[in-house]
Amino acid sequence: MELMTISEVTKAFNVTTRMLRYYDEIGLLPSARKENYSYRVYDESAVRRLQQI
Repeated sequence: MELMTISEVTKAFNVTTRMLRYYDEIGLLPSARKENYSYRVYDESAVRRLQQI
């Protein structure tokens, strides 16, 4: 599975970007930001974790 952007995750799981940013902020669902890439992206383990929340 490739990385998913925050927009793709919100559409796939019917959640808000605000919620994902909050989860990232508190360390519950950290994004896998790449250097020189300002967008939040999520890997397969983050997506699986979101399914459990």
